[in-house]
Amino acid sequence: MDSRHAVLVGTLAFAAVFGFPVFCLICPVGLTFATIIGLWNLVQFNEPSWALIIFPIVLIAEVTVLRKWCSKICPISALVSLLSNLNVTLRPRVKADACLRSRGVDCHACVDACPEQLDPHSKRIPECSKCGKCVEACPAKAISIKLLK
Repeated sequence: MDSRHAVLVGTLAFAAVFGFPVFCLICPVGLTFATIIGLWNLVQFNEPSWALIIFPIVLIAEVTVLRKWCSKICPISALVSLLSNLNVTLRPRVKADACLRSRGVDCHACVDACPEQLDPHSKRIPECSKCGKCVEACPAKAISIKLLK
């Protein structure tokens, strides 16, 4: 559990209280759809609004300034991380006998190469994006990503 999970609980509570997904007012996904709807209203009905200025500005600020949005705040990311524990496809697998760690070498090349700083030796890595950088970085070629267990 981290800050995203607390935001997820708060988001669900506010949605229950207000009857509206309040978080969508600051969420990049919600802001993108709101901007598209605003553009649609402008083109279709000739109805300009402040939303066409405010929503894209907030969206650009979140993408450029708040770069850790998904890993620290986003409740969608928290929900995906909870569900990804059930995913058994495309997980990085480490051959323990081939790994340098089994020989006493303090190797962390896979963790250093991972954008999320995850250790493929761990049983539970819900934030793994399956990018394969750990596979490429392993000097012993002990990591592979297989379709199933």
